[in-house]
Order: sequence, then C-alpha cells, then structure tokens
Amino acid sequence: MECRILGKTGLKVSTVGVGCWQMGGLAGADSGWTGTTDEESIATIHRARELGINLLDTAEGYGQGHSEEIIGEATQGIRDDFVIATKVRPVTDDPDEVTFNKVPVFSYFDGRLSCRFNGKTILDGQSKAGAPLQGLALDAVNKVNELAMDPELRLDLAFQEGDIQILNNYLILHARGGFEDHLEPERRRNLLRLWINLHHGRKLAPEFANRLNTGPRGGVMIRPDAPEGIRP
Repeated sequence: MECRILGKTGLKVSTVGVGCWQMGGLAGADSGWTGTTDEESIATIHRARELGINLLDTAEGYGQGHSEEIIGEATQGIRDDFVIATKVRPVTDDPDEVTFNKVPVFSYFDGRLSCRFNGKTILDGQSKAGAPLQGLALDAVNKVNELAMDPELRLDLAFQEGDIQILNNYLILHARGGFEDHLEPERRRNLLRLWINLHHGRKLAPEFANRLNTGPRGGVMIRPDAPEGIRP
C-alpha cells in the first residue's frame, strides 16, 4: 500500500482510507445506514490493517457516535497502527445541550481503567435527553455517590495557605466543599484551579474522551456570559 505524509502533520497515512459512516448504523428510526453489523465493521477495519490501510475517517455524528465507538473497539491493542480522522459539530450555548453520545462512568481502554463520575450531571443529562434514569441504572448512580461520600472511604483535606493539590481526573473521584472567605480585602483568599492536558497522557476510548463536546480531551468551553477575568 502506497503511503504519504498528511499535509504538515508529519503523519504517514495510506493513500486509501476507510470511510466509517456506514459503521454508525441507524441513528434514530430513519437516519443512517442499514444492512451493517458491528461484527462486520470491526472485521472490515482489521482487514484494512492487513492490507496496509491505516487511515480511518469518522465523525461524532455518524450513528450518534456509534461509528467512533466501533473504531475504539476495533483498534484496542493496535491503536498506534491507525490514524483516525474525525469531525465534530460546533458546541452551542444551549443550557440543555447534552453529550453527543453516552459517556460511561468506567472505561477500560488500552490496558487501563479510567473513571469520571458526577451524579448530578448524569441525572440532569438523562432528563434533558428525555430519558430519565430509573430502575437499576438509577440505583447504580445513587450507590456510587453513596460510596464516594462514605466517611470511611473518602479522604478529607483542609487546604492551608500555600497548599497545592495535584489530582488525575481519570483516576481520583474528588469534590470541593464550601469556600470560606473574609470580607476584609487584605484577608481574602485566592484559590486557583488549573486543568492540565498532558501531551502524552493515557489513551482514552473515543466515547469516553469527548465528554464535554469539545473533542477528544477537549477542555471546558468558556461561555460568552462568563464573568470578567475568566474569559481569555
């Protein structure tokens, strides 16, 4: 298979790629593709690899993210053999916007287990999507929240002047209590929070990585109505 460098990226890609729209299947009752199965899609990606094809083209809108899910499953253990080109729609300012796909609480990918949990976000998101959690799913969310807040399992820390806390968002469930401050300007506290995206961080499954609708490992989008001093 002939390969070439993709633009100025330095990435070496095959001249023939695999379009993965069909792998998304149906998105709703009458949108998308029929006649495909997940097993066939995965086999297609594996056969492409055997033929020297390493370029996969997809988008979060293909099957409402299902195409990306299939690619994530098909490339487990061989992710470095592929270049995946995906596309995302612009993030809106709609307060009722929900994620493009269901984001799992626990995700095992590339030999590592990652976790992100926010009970309120899960419950609110499902309600906004028109599918409120109930039954076993609701019990599971409530149980994780109960365990996370159990005094015998959690570790409480009281910040003192000069303290620095470093956490991995994919490893440690954490929360912050009320922020106490003083009225006198000279006694006011200054608490800074910084999110760092590691250049060579752990690999994440596509459906897990894009949890904020800002792309894989995308950060929090700053709203136009954010207070002065927060906007860039």
